[in-house]
Amino acid sequence: MQNTSLVRRLCPERGGTLHKMASFRIHRSSLVTLPTTNLAPIPLSGFDSMFVSSEVPLNFVYLFPSPTIPFPELAESLKHSLAQALQSFHPFAGELTYLSSSRTIAIVFPEKGACVTFIEAETVIGLKGLLDAEELDTEALRQLVPDIRREVLPAPVMAVQVTQTVGGVVVGLALDHTVADGHGLFHFLNTWTAAATGRSGSSNPNPLPLHDRNLVRFDGDEEFNRAVLRHFTPNLPRVREPKLHPTAKEQQCPVVRQTFVFTATALQHLKRRHLASTNPDEQLVPSTFVAIAAHGWVSFSRASSGSSADDRPVFIVFLVDCRPALMSLPADQVYAGNCVIFFKVGLKGSELTGPEGLARALSTLTEAVKEAKADPLKYKAEYIVEENQGDRIFLVSGIPRFGYELDLGFGRPARIERARLGYHSEAFLVAGREPGSVHAMVAMSAENMPAFHQAFMVDGVHGRP
Repeated sequence: MQNTSLVRRLCPERGGTLHKMASFRIHRSSLVTLPTTNLAPIPLSGFDSMFVSSEVPLNFVYLFPSPTIPFPELAESLKHSLAQALQSFHPFAGELTYLSSSRTIAIVFPEKGACVTFIEAETVIGLKGLLDAEELDTEALRQLVPDIRREVLPAPVMAVQVTQTVGGVVVGLALDHTVADGHGLFHFLNTWTAAATGRSGSSNPNPLPLHDRNLVRFDGDEEFNRAVLRHFTPNLPRVREPKLHPTAKEQQCPVVRQTFVFTATALQHLKRRHLASTNPDEQLVPSTFVAIAAHGWVSFSRASSGSSADDRPVFIVFLVDCRPALMSLPADQVYAGNCVIFFKVGLKGSELTGPEGLARALSTLTEAVKEAKADPLKYKAEYIVEENQGDRIFLVSGIPRFGYELDLGFGRPARIERARLGYHSEAFLVAGREPGSVHAMVAMSAENMPAFHQAFMVDGVHGRP
């Protein structure tokens, strides 16, 4: 069955040519349908609503060297295991829908059946070029995942694309952030891996997820939800305004992408460097997240034009998981909806770029993470990123527990990338392919990336997998 809206979005030009250097062509578009019917709508929580207007879903590309399985058989195997995984993740097969009677948004399951679009495509792009690239071809990456974005609801929650390349296969996944955070996506990928490799029926199966939004209720949550929707989506069912052309700023200084690999040795070196910069009486070995985030914050400040010349704050924004504060075991481990909130902390640009910049960044971020974990909802109304500070904000997020363990029945991927990052100064962290390593996927303006690259590189860090 052909899903024409997704196909048009993927291939707007006749013949499927999307990229001036490469051709993409759709072979087939079908639906992976849930056998269950009459599923009740799932109203969004306040945590979900924060992402309704997000321009960028959770979109990943997984690059696999040529598997031994023929492509048609591989695609059928993927659809079969995806159907199994969706049975316990039915919200991923729904549609985001505006309910005019209550002026709210819910995950709704159409009467014709909840489903996920599955696209089979091919491209003349060589896998080796994607694997070896240090500065990524962002346009090519975007064509390797389905575009599920809609300006007006309803909108699909998830879609999957498998693309045959020269020398390999790419699996692209797009999941609307409104329905799940990194924790929920991690759980889904584990479930899909178990289904694909035959582990779902083992003696230690992947635990079933929970989707009940009542699990993330808190005092004042309904008003918080309404306030979020009023602020970000005042014209529902429209969730975002049309964007026909790049802005003048985007044309003059586009965003570019690079991926940095922190080996286990590099992380040890970075943590020792952090310890050497701090007061001996206050020395604590920083977590991997704090070590990379503080290092990135300082590198961003040094790379950003104007940040070192004044005392205006340069902010770092990170996501705090609220599950431990709102739930107890085992619910906090298996809740698959959103349960994260933004936390922001700033230092003067001159402080971050000065001789004590690393020590200040480390101590400030360490205290902020500690405070956020103790009371993640304390500043729930302050997660909004003000537009006039956009060029002075560095966003750090990620899925540190899951990356290259994904196995969809034909081995582990050789490389993982976000197809697109949602902010123009952002780092997204995932566990690396080698034990103890971390990959930092970075988006930065073309103007600032060279200086950021120079500041961010430490011993044992390299700019490609």
